Amino acid sequence: MKRDIQLEKILSESMKDVNINLHESKDENEKNIKSLLLAAASKMYNETKDDFCKMMVVNTLKTVIGNKTFDDVFTLAVGEALFFAYDQTADEQYKAYICSLAADMMDKTRNKDGVFTGGDGSKETDLSDAYEQLVFYMNYETRFGKKEHYSDVVKQFEAVRNAKRCEKCGLYNDNSNLEVALYLASLINAMEAADQPVYEIFAAVRDIYKETFAGLRDNGKYNIKSEEFITQDNMVEQLILIYALLKGCRMKAILSSKYEEDLNAAAARAFEIVKAQGRTIFKGRNDLLAAVMMAYAESTKERSYQVYGRNKGGAIWS
Repeated sequence: MKRDIQLEKILSESMKDVNINLHESKDENEKNIKSLLLAAASKMYNETKDDFCKMMVVNTLKTVIGNKTFDDVFTLAVGEALFFAYDQTADEQYKAYICSLAADMMDKTRNKDGVFTGGDGSKETDLSDAYEQLVFYMNYETRFGKKEHYSDVVKQFEAVRNAKRCEKCGLYNDNSNLEVALYLASLINAMEAADQPVYEIFAAVRDIYKETFAGLRDNGKYNIKSEEFITQDNMVEQLILIYALLKGCRMKAILSSKYEEDLNAAAARAFEIVKAQGRTIFKGRNDLLAAVMMAYAESTKERSYQVYGRNKGGAIWS
């Protein structure tokens, strides 16, 4: 998909309207929204080089780390933004903080499924465990953890899958569309973070990703050509789903020839709704802003294997 300067301007102006409370979040949902927003801003910068997105991510994280309020504001779903801040600034405080978060995570109690929970380990496994923790875990292991816990990352993804799979009601049919979309996004983000030569790790997560997408199709939740597939009311979950599936196409996890055109068309319909209403559509909706930025950044990303081969040492994704 070609870049849309009108949409980019709306998104940039909307980011400038955002006021993140850096002292606390009222609940876990707000923590996750703030975390996803910063991660989405880092994706936008990578594709558009909008300096405000970079500044917001770096300055927000620097303030929260300095205030020692990270646990009150974010979840580990902000991990992608932390790695981004480190890459952009080369400031060792970000690496040190990432490593301290990883050490704290490894000390967490695990529940009966083997999934990190903290506390006494009584928390039931849910799809949110994947997007709140496991992408950060995979990123850390690849970048700073020497990959020694790669197998544990996969085991935790498998535990989440096994705990939430329902053979009678259909795969993940008891979970909301948003939870499933975020789960798919966490799987594809973890696949991207995995070191490519360790193919069995990538393949193990890819199999769960493919199974989850197959479940969506079997449940009739992937009626992408319908006008009702994406509306203003369901835009958050559907754009996150589009992000996860477009990324799956780019990374050869699903067939781009079969899905990419329809995914881009659905995303374009959502972007037209945003352009028609302008920045007012995002008032009080940081979740929607994050979802639009995620889908837009992925839809405009260079998808040519030849480009990857030239710039990434032959890598099939970047």
